[in-house]
Amino acid sequence: MKDFNLNKIIKNIVYFIKFNYRKELLELKEELNILDKEIRSLKLDLLYLKLMSYFETHSSKEYEKEINYLKKIGYITIFPYERIKSLPEIKATFDPEYKLPYILHESNKKLYFPKKYNLEQTKEKYRDYYENENILGGGFTEKAPHQYQSDNVRVKKNDIVLDIGSAEAIFSLSIIDEAKKVYIFEMDNDWIEPLQATFKPYKDKVTIVNKKVSNVNSDCEIRLDTLLLSEPEQGLFIKIDIEGSEYEVIKENESLLKSNFDIRISCCTYHKQDDADLIEKILIENGFQIEYSDGYMLFIYDDNIKPPYFRKGIIRAFKTK
Repeated sequence: MKDFNLNKIIKNIVYFIKFNYRKELLELKEELNILDKEIRSLKLDLLYLKLMSYFETHSSKEYEKEINYLKKIGYITIFPYERIKSLPEIKATFDPEYKLPYILHESNKKLYFPKKYNLEQTKEKYRDYYENENILGGGFTEKAPHQYQSDNVRVKKNDIVLDIGSAEAIFSLSIIDEAKKVYIFEMDNDWIEPLQATFKPYKDKVTIVNKKVSNVNSDCEIRLDTLLLSEPEQGLFIKIDIEGSEYEVIKENESLLKSNFDIRISCCTYHKQDDADLIEKILIENGFQIEYSDGYMLFIYDDNIKPPYFRKGIIRAFKTK
């Protein structure tokens, strides 16, 4: 009697369905994508109504500019500020050697994007970094809650830079000439190949770390103090943007905050409701002065977002001697 292999039978059935009903499955997938977009749109409409209803009974001077802007446009947006200026025309190019799209950043630096991006998506993503997020500054909107650097907290000449949660690493590419050494941390494998292409001209000063920043060292995790053991205690700039794990990284690497490095930190606080307070507390306890980026964000991707809805975007920290 032959063995009864249920897994093999199920695989054969799935293969039969996929092979014989490809068109129907593709149509179903498209319908599900449309439905998903409609549901997300309805959620945003509901959030807009909830926010407006809340501030009808909870008047606030603090968020007056942001609320008036939302009333003007009639929908919810992550960055509730008027556009002041725009980038000139952006050109995206396909690199035949790497088989990746790229933008010529600051006129002479190639910033690569993943294979799944077409040229139009590449241009739109790059424009979004500048015009909506204002990551690098430049005054594209009235306020810039996602701007990493300020006069007090910025990369200095010959700093060691830790870019934790780099994605495309436009920030690292922008400061590459100032820094002595840059460690780029990125867990999303889609970005590793573009990062390698972007920083190939700077391979002597850039290390790409495809590990999670943690309080242990393993094949997939790394402690920051271990990473910096071979580095002299000098200028250190730390940028942290890791989808809600910012507080954990700072807490788990608190020993680094007590070191003799001249540390400056730029850390996202908008992913979670209480992150601004938690991160501010631990930084102040370790002797840092803090400031926040200008303005507020509405992190619409958090299903647990609560009143007053607006969150501080970036906390910046530094020590004075």
